[in-house]
Amino acid sequence: MSSQSYTYSSSTSYSSSTSNNGQQAGQAYKQTTHSDPSGTHVQTTSQTLGEPVVQETRYFDGEGREVLEGGRTVGAGRGEVGRIQGVEEVGEVESGK
Repeated sequence: MSSQSYTYSSSTSYSSSTSNNGQQAGQAYKQTTHSDPSGTHVQTTSQTLGEPVVQETRYFDGEGREVLEGGRTVGAGRGEVGRIQGVEEVGEVESGK
Protein backbone atom coordinates (compact mmCIF):
# COMPACT_ATOMS: atom_id res chain seq x y z
CA MET A 1 0.00 0.00 0.00
CA SER A 2 1.36 3.44 -0.87
CA SER A 3 1.05 6.29 1.59
CA GLN A 4 -1.04 9.29 0.63
CA SER A 5 0.67 12.60 0.19
CA TYR A 6 -1.03 15.96 -0.03
CA THR A 7 -0.40 19.58 0.76
CA TYR A 8 -2.99 22.29 1.23
CA SER A 9 -2.42 25.99 1.84
CA SER A 10 -4.78 28.93 2.12
CA SER A 11 -4.59 32.54 3.15
CA THR A 12 -7.28 34.96 4.23
CA SER A 13 -6.82 38.65 4.93
CA TYR A 14 -8.81 41.81 5.40
CA SER A 15 -8.32 45.36 6.52
CA SER A 16 -10.67 48.15 7.39
CA SER A 17 -10.38 51.78 8.35
CA THR A 18 -12.78 54.51 9.33
CA SER A 19 -12.58 58.17 10.13
CA ASN A 20 -15.02 59.86 12.48
CA ASN A 21 -14.56 63.55 13.21
CA GLY A 22 -10.85 63.31 12.45
CA GLN A 23 -10.36 60.19 14.58
CA GLN A 24 -8.80 57.34 12.60
CA ALA A 25 -9.59 53.72 13.44
CA GLY A 26 -8.44 50.66 11.59
CA GLN A 27 -7.75 46.97 11.80
CA ALA A 28 -5.86 44.43 9.70
CA TYR A 29 -6.06 40.63 9.90
CA LYS A 30 -4.36 37.76 8.09
CA GLN A 31 -4.64 34.00 8.58
CA THR A 32 -2.49 31.45 6.75
CA THR A 33 -3.13 27.70 6.93
CA HIS A 34 -0.82 24.95 5.71
CA SER A 35 -1.79 21.27 5.94
CA ASP A 36 -0.08 18.01 5.01
CA PRO A 37 -0.38 14.43 6.32
CA SER A 38 1.69 15.26 9.43
CA GLY A 39 -0.64 18.07 10.57
CA THR A 40 -1.83 21.63 10.15
CA HIS A 41 -0.16 24.96 10.99
CA VAL A 42 -2.40 28.01 11.42
CA GLN A 43 -0.74 31.42 11.70
CA THR A 44 -2.82 34.46 12.57
CA THR A 45 -1.55 38.04 12.50
CA SER A 46 -3.70 41.02 13.50
CA GLN A 47 -3.23 44.67 14.33
CA THR A 48 -5.46 47.48 15.47
CA LEU A 49 -4.31 50.97 14.41
CA GLY A 50 -1.91 52.41 16.97
CA GLU A 51 -1.34 49.07 18.75
CA PRO A 52 1.38 46.44 18.36
CA VAL A 53 1.04 43.49 15.98
CA VAL A 54 -0.39 40.33 17.58
CA GLN A 55 0.83 37.05 16.10
CA GLU A 56 -0.37 33.55 17.04
CA THR A 57 0.71 30.18 15.65
CA ARG A 58 -1.21 26.97 16.37
CA TYR A 59 -0.35 23.44 15.31
CA PHE A 60 -2.64 20.41 15.01
CA ASP A 61 -1.27 16.90 14.51
CA GLY A 62 -2.48 14.49 11.82
CA GLU A 63 -5.25 13.27 14.15
CA GLY A 64 -6.69 16.78 14.63
CA ARG A 65 -5.40 17.28 18.20
CA GLU A 66 -3.86 20.63 19.05
CA VAL A 67 -0.16 20.36 19.95
CA LEU A 68 0.84 22.72 22.76
CA GLU A 69 4.29 24.06 23.64
CA GLY A 70 6.45 21.26 24.96
CA GLY A 71 4.84 18.72 22.61
CA ARG A 72 1.75 17.91 24.70
CA THR A 73 -1.44 17.35 22.75
CA VAL A 74 -4.85 18.50 23.85
CA GLY A 75 -6.99 15.43 24.51
CA ALA A 76 -4.15 12.90 24.34
CA GLY A 77 -5.49 9.47 25.18
CA ARG A 78 -9.12 10.46 24.65
CA GLY A 79 -9.55 9.38 21.06
CA GLU A 80 -11.10 11.74 18.56
CA VAL A 81 -10.76 14.99 20.51
CA GLY A 82 -10.50 17.96 18.19
CA ARG A 83 -12.70 16.51 15.45
CA ILE A 84 -16.32 17.36 14.90
CA GLN A 85 -18.36 14.23 15.50
CA GLY A 86 -21.76 15.59 14.53
CA VAL A 87 -23.85 18.69 14.36
CA GLU A 88 -27.25 19.03 15.99
CA GLU A 89 -29.59 21.89 15.39
CA VAL A 90 -30.53 23.67 18.59
CA GLY A 91 -34.15 24.79 18.63
CA GLU A 92 -35.89 27.35 20.76
CA VAL A 93 -36.55 26.40 24.37
CA GLU A 94 -40.27 26.04 25.00
CA SER A 95 -41.60 28.41 27.58
CA GLY A 96 -43.57 26.02 29.89
CA LYS A 97 -46.99 27.58 29.08
